[in-house]
Amino acid sequence: MSYSAIESPEYVPGSTHGTRRRSFKSDLHDDTSEETPLIGRAPHGQIIAPKDKWNIVRWSFLYLGMITMLPWNIMLSMPSFWDYKFRNVTLDALNSSISGQSDLFSDKPTEMQITFPSYLSIASNVPGAITTIAHSLLGQRACVRKRIFWSLAVFFASFGGLLVLSLPNSDKWQDRYLHTVILMVVLLNVGVNVLQGALFGVSGRFPSIYAGCVMTGQSLGGVLPAIAAILLTLFDVEPRVLGPVCFCLILVSILTAMVIFFGMSNNIYFLYYGEGKVSVDQDIDHNDEVDHICYKAIFKNSWMYFVTGYINYATTLSVFPAITSLVRSQVQTHWTRVFFTPVASVLLFNVGDLIGRTSATWLQWPGTKRFEQFTLMSVTILRIGLIPLFIYCNVAPDSRHLPVLIRFDIDYCLLVFALSFTVGYIGNTCLTMNPKLQPNPQAQEAANLALTALFVAGQASGSFGSYLLLNML
Repeated sequence: MSYSAIESPEYVPGSTHGTRRRSFKSDLHDDTSEETPLIGRAPHGQIIAPKDKWNIVRWSFLYLGMITMLPWNIMLSMPSFWDYKFRNVTLDALNSSISGQSDLFSDKPTEMQITFPSYLSIASNVPGAITTIAHSLLGQRACVRKRIFWSLAVFFASFGGLLVLSLPNSDKWQDRYLHTVILMVVLLNVGVNVLQGALFGVSGRFPSIYAGCVMTGQSLGGVLPAIAAILLTLFDVEPRVLGPVCFCLILVSILTAMVIFFGMSNNIYFLYYGEGKVSVDQDIDHNDEVDHICYKAIFKNSWMYFVTGYINYATTLSVFPAITSLVRSQVQTHWTRVFFTPVASVLLFNVGDLIGRTSATWLQWPGTKRFEQFTLMSVTILRIGLIPLFIYCNVAPDSRHLPVLIRFDIDYCLLVFALSFTVGYIGNTCLTMNPKLQPNPQAQEAANLALTALFVAGQASGSFGSYLLLNML
């Protein structure tokens, strides 16, 4: 068992302000205690806190962060499967009866094919916002291990239901299939938002790099599906097979997350930082912890990070993906028609987001001083200026009324990278620096839960704003 010495008996690791854990001395056990201690004593009364041996908890946070995004992004990266499920089955049968082929006549997209993405958006954003707000207010009253385990269980069950639904022929009951899929999407978004909120919240109790690992994992959950979508397009995978295969891969990834979390939840480093325990068998009164949190003080300390986080994601979702998905290359070739959007809009955005989050994790700048907070907020406000620049790119060239002023593809790619790098860097900085302003671990977790709710509120506002921007074109 590895330990590190801490100078003061009341010092809480992970804080830059000499944070003190409430009633910490009274929690310590003498050498005759029957409970298994998580801490030791050095000479002169120093407390010896556990270390994250082999960085097991850090890598676990990275993978769990990836799981909050990976399954959902994989689900969105297989539009050909959903188009197959919601195709015009009457015309399909007519084509088959005439020539034995299903693509003799080209038909327009069906109403279900057109409206399904919007149904997915509503089924994810509305329950997601409600769940995130509820979890921010009530989540700390439950043990973090229970929250993460049950959210993963709901996540797994939802995708298990989607796998079962993807196997039979649903041509004769497309309406019921659509309604059941939407119900599964609502359930999985309840699970994923509790999981995301729990990870963001509990990571605030750890040293800053752990919150950064959660954010970096999320960006990996965007990069990998973007690469997968390009490969699926390149190899032209049969749509009927695509859905079940992707759902099986998702279930394996979630099951792996459950195994990883089980190991992490019994790790002494996680128990000490994540749950505030000083012995394995210690019981924590979570209701008492929450009752002693001063939310007014949290807002006073962190309001600039709250405003920054909200504006950051509202700006981003105003443009991505609603506007960027409609941008077309100025050079019309087979490659640009097929791969321009997956590469220049989706993959480039996710790679830039990954670079931004990783950079913020390691640079840890700007810091928590008031001037540095104000600088970060000012840059975030100036970043709103990216929105009109995207509007004047080659967005929906066949139906727009505004002139195209940014004509070169390289200029558009630079804008995408600037948007993605800054959203990752600013979001990660908010999440890693915000807990450092709070006086104790309970307030640190509560501050990050509130910040998560504002992230989601910003995303919802940006999604609504993108609708208004599209009508301006």
